[in-house]
Amino acid sequence: MNDKEKLLQQLRANAFPHNNGLVMRAVNIIRHGYNRMVDVQQAAEIWGVDEDDFLDSVNFLALAKYVELRTIAERMAVPDFADVDWKLLEVRLTDRGIRVMQGNIKDEMIEV
Repeated sequence: MNDKEKLLQQLRANAFPHNNGLVMRAVNIIRHGYNRMVDVQQAAEIWGVDEDDFLDSVNFLALAKYVELRTIAERMAVPDFADVDWKLLEVRLTDRGIRVMQGNIKDEMIEV
């Protein structure tokens, strides 16, 4: 890995908590219901989060149990984000995710 690649990797790692917070804010638009992932991605993109970084954030947030994912058509829970095309999913914050957004839970990987 050359210096330029190392620098880009470090910049991306430094942006990860910020991106996670932006994605959570986008999901939080409608707290009581699910949001289509494509809509959340568009909101995050307006705030400067590109698609790859958005998908990285959703994967982390799902693994950390800050968001729940389900299919749009069948409304079936999706236990592993990697198993389903993200454009077929909808998302909402879990109770833990809401607590992070309210400041009751601190996570160094999420900038609120």
